[in-house]
Amino acid sequence: MFVAASFLSDGSELLLVVMGPGIIGGLFLPVLGAFPDALLILVSGLSGSTTTAQSQVLIGMGLLAGSTVMLLTALWGACTIVGKCDLSPENAAIDGQDTKGFSLSGSGITTDKATTKAAQIMVVSLIPFIIVEIPQVIDSSSAKRIGVLVGCIAAIICLLSYCIYQIYGAVTMNNTLCLGVFLAIIYIRGLDWDFSAEVLVIVLVVLVMGLLSSFRTTFPLWMSSIAFIFYPLTLAIVYVLDYVLGWS
Repeated sequence: MFVAASFLSDGSELLLVVMGPGIIGGLFLPVLGAFPDALLILVSGLSGSTTTAQSQVLIGMGLLAGSTVMLLTALWGACTIVGKCDLSPENAAIDGQDTKGFSLSGSGITTDKATTKAAQIMVVSLIPFIIVEIPQVIDSSSAKRIGVLVGCIAAIICLLSYCIYQIYGAVTMNNTLCLGVFLAIIYIRGLDWDFSAEVLVIVLVVLVMGLLSSFRTTFPLWMSSIAFIFYPLTLAIVYVLDYVLGWS
């Protein structure tokens, strides 16, 4: 998988050089990047009997939750550290100047307006997750099944809207393509929905990091600690909910 990811990264750079950004960078590459996750989710839910699929599909949800959380916590914090520059008195990063070392308030990064818009869209992509969780409050298998179907439709609508937008911009596809595939498998195979803990951490991380990036463009170095703390915190939350409180 590491070798495949390396080939995908190198190939993506070559495509951008040869064909330029536009649809390639805005739509094709994000789809290509999310395709392996979607394929693994698909395989985990289609093979074997219903009982086997029920146990294997947990891999798909773990992959969806893990990749989303990893991107928005450990990777986000690492990018903040690696890309840090000195912050000016106007609280903006000075490009190419890094003389303050690891000053928690004197160095950081500044993002553009497109990144802010992408963060807002990412928050909106939580709608299918919320839809599929609402029926869990009602102890009814039919209501839960309807919730999965409606959530799947909402994910597909978000995916189509994302594709239209991506011709002009960029944002992660985990909350649209991968979730749509996952919910379709749950509905078609008639599997039980036992993934509330994973959905909760996805909603929590996306909401906090998305809102944080939606209302500011400069991030001092100390903010990377928020992202780093979130990663082990989400693991602890899933463990407590699934194995202590018995959500699974």
